Amino acid sequence: MFASLGIELSSAERREGMLLIQEIVTSVQKMVYRHQGSVNKLVMDDKGSTLICLWGLTPMCHDDDAARAITCAYEMRKMLMKIEHTWLNVGVSSGEAFTGIAGTSGSRKEFTCLGDAVNLAARVMYWPKTKGKKGTIYSDINTRNLASNHYNFIYRGHQEFKGKSVSMALYEPIFEEAGGRHYLEDLPDNYKSEFETPEEMLKYEELISELTYHNH
Repeated sequence: MFASLGIELSSAERREGMLLIQEIVTSVQKMVYRHQGSVNKLVMDDKGSTLICLWGLTPMCHDDDAARAITCAYEMRKMLMKIEHTWLNVGVSSGEAFTGIAGTSGSRKEFTCLGDAVNLAARVMYWPKTKGKKGTIYSDINTRNLASNHYNFIYRGHQEFKGKSVSMALYEPIFEEAGGRHYLEDLPDNYKSEFETPEEMLKYEELISELTYHNH
């Protein structure tokens, strides 16, 4: 999942902007971990701010990871709608990808994800911005198929993307405020509970990092 958070790089030049960035990133991390995903990285440059999140990594992989990602995107959008001067566009794609440590000994290393599905999620996220749209959540057909037991989707046409020889179908999930089903209704109460303290969230993040790196 690629998420454009609508935070400008210039915001980091002011203390108020840094506090806002911290608030947004912490809240988004909390939502991702709640759905047992992983925050891969936050990229801020002259094009804006992009958060890359992953589902399906060992040992936290589930049959419903596509639906978890869609639900997380929905909650992120609701949260950011309450904060002025920010917005959210999300692109979700599903497929095989390389995940692991990239880099050499004695040089810079990082945990990364590479693959066609990763590139497609970035393209899907960025496409609405070229049309002047904000607050969108779009997915590819694989995600639509995997999450169709939990969400209804609207077909938004085929679009051409860089690196693709054929046009790709885009789908938009329908959420409860638009008369759609909501995935959280199908989850047990203990899954709905949030982290009670920042320490609990940090502990979960450290566990995910330790297990992920150990398995690679």
